Amino acid sequence: MSWHPLLARQFKHAQIDADTVPPPYRALLAAIDAAYQQFDAAREQLERTLDLNTAEQHQAQSEMRAVYERLIASSLDGIFAFDLTSHYTVWNPVMERLTGITRLKTLNKPAFDLLPQWLATPIPRAFQDVLAGKTVFVGDFGYRDARADQECIFDIQFTPLLDAGGSIIGGLGVMHDITQRKMAQEAQQRQYAYLDAIQEMALRLNSSVEQAELLTAIIQRVGLLLATDDVFLAVLPTAGTLAARHYGFGMFEKADSPAMALLGPIIAEAQRTSMPQVSNFAPDSVEQLSHWAVFPVLHGVQVAGLLGVARGANATAFEAGEIAVVRQLAQLAAIALQQEALNVANNRLAALATTDPLTTLPNHRNILDHMEATLTHCHQRDEPCAILFVDIDHFKTINDTWGHQAGDAVLLEVSQRLARTLRRDDVVGRYGGEEFLVLLKNVHSTDAARIAEDLRLVLCNQPFTWQTAGGGAVTLQITASMGIAIYPHHGLTRDKLIEVADGAMYRAKHEGRNRVCFATSATVKAA
Repeated sequence: MSWHPLLARQFKHAQIDADTVPPPYRALLAAIDAAYQQFDAAREQLERTLDLNTAEQHQAQSEMRAVYERLIASSLDGIFAFDLTSHYTVWNPVMERLTGITRLKTLNKPAFDLLPQWLATPIPRAFQDVLAGKTVFVGDFGYRDARADQECIFDIQFTPLLDAGGSIIGGLGVMHDITQRKMAQEAQQRQYAYLDAIQEMALRLNSSVEQAELLTAIIQRVGLLLATDDVFLAVLPTAGTLAARHYGFGMFEKADSPAMALLGPIIAEAQRTSMPQVSNFAPDSVEQLSHWAVFPVLHGVQVAGLLGVARGANATAFEAGEIAVVRQLAQLAAIALQQEALNVANNRLAALATTDPLTTLPNHRNILDHMEATLTHCHQRDEPCAILFVDIDHFKTINDTWGHQAGDAVLLEVSQRLARTLRRDDVVGRYGGEEFLVLLKNVHSTDAARIAEDLRLVLCNQPFTWQTAGGGAVTLQITASMGIAIYPHHGLTRDKLIEVADGAMYRAKHEGRNRVCFATSATVKAA
């Protein structure tokens, strides 16, 4: 009987003669031999199958490689690969376009010898990291695409290439053009910045910020948003409420600068038409001004000011979004000027209501309000104060002799001398006619008498020279009679103290004028 070679070798090794094996064992050996034969048949079948699969795999791999090559060739991104020695193995058409280096010049060539200048810095380190097993991202580097004649922005993703066993065999780079995305992001960021600027200026407009500070902030923000130092805001006098002013930076820092003169016709046109003026100058213009925009700042239908911005030579023209934000900031400036005009008018009304128009001192009502507030303060803090009633001597004679213009001049001179002599916290107001009321805060009778005497001497020691309408000069001697009342000694209320001080003033008149009298117990009792 012919045995399977493996079984025959085992017989030989064990020095067994298979033909002499007893029959029961011969049947077992026959079964083992049959199993070996079946195993051989199965192995042969498997080898034939494996050979077939290997061929199919090679075919599939070839087809897949062709697909990859087509994808790489048709990709909108730049794709390149390199081996462990940093020699290029893949260089697609987009890389040819971006770098100006053909595929034939790169394949199997040292990578670093072929890099264009704009890739020379980020690439070598990335190659090293990728071949060390790292995934690397190099982002936001720019270069100028000569064919497209524009600045472009790219990022590159580097990934290690591995074989079937997981070993690194090289690296793959994908270069992606993000110019449009970056431009969209920057446009969005600019829009956010525009909105933030408008919101900030609107909030400041609603706060208690001084108008001059707000207007300066507006033109500073215009310059920041439009990346220029050349901005101005010219405020025009409006209905007599706004004074002409100029806020400027850069070429427009001064109202009489050459750049402002250059814009003169444009400013006049914007003022005449109430319409924005946007255009360009020739490159060789004065001050190298190339792009400019002037916006009317409208107070109703009247031009209250002009907001202008410019860019120098070789700068880009203003975009629509930039023009729009300047227009809106000009509207905020208009509101600020309207508020300023309203504040000026309100202040004038308040001044008319609280200020004596001749002397600009607090008027009768205002000085009484001051006195009420002073008494409340003294009561809360348990402090004394003094009320000084001042009456100009022989005032009627001055009016009758030299006329009311002379009388007004005397009233103005007396008010100024009193105000200059008083302490910072003291207040003087025109009570009426030739009478003045002085509030001396936190003083006792001794200090009150000293201050009153100082005031009297200031009035009488220096004669007053009045220039007549005819060109002549009249020297007048000014004196005043004064009465003093002390809180709380002479009274607790405003009316009581005024009455007592008035009585003391009349006593000074009766005693010969040009003197100071304190309220006495008789004066207080009479009052």
